Amino acid sequence: MRDILVAGMIAEAGKVDSRVKLQKMVYLLQRMGFDFGFYDFSLRDFGPFSADLAAAVDSASEGMVEEKQDKKSNRYTYEARSTLKPLLYEILKTLFRKEMKKLQHLTQKLSGQPTRVLEVAATALYLRDEVGIRDQARLWQEVQNRKSHLSDYSSVAAEAKRLLSEWDKQGLLRK
Repeated sequence: MRDILVAGMIAEAGKVDSRVKLQKMVYLLQRMGFDFGFYDFSLRDFGPFSADLAAAVDSASEGMVEEKQDKKSNRYTYEARSTLKPLLYEILKTLFRKEMKKLQHLTQKLSGQPTRVLEVAATALYLRDEVGIRDQARLWQEVQNRKSHLSDYSSVAAEAKRLLSEWDKQGLLRK
């Protein structure tokens, strides 16, 4: 069932342009109250990661979702098979009945964000709420330490902070 939910989220997004982005989108949507059933997130180099989610994506890629690999960048993109989009939408609509418009809006917003911004936002959120780093200066220093591979960290972090602040003010983030 989780593979169907992931395929539905991908269908709603239109296209997800990397495995990293897909992981962060599901993590963030779950933190916003949408239960996709993935509870095993741990912090890795590119932020929160779920092995169960990776397996569900592989399962979805066996028929519901097209996975394409760019040979130059070695990045994967995901798109729901066009013939299944109406069915996947109906499944999501049934499961998230009262929250469907909100799910659509947030999925579109997240899919439009650069992967790096979602990576930094999800990492900060994980460190804040799962690790318990509440002091803002300490939190963002820890995020920067973990994201030293990002050459444009300052601008990415600024946008991630803005998004987290916006989501906090709107009461979207749940533990």
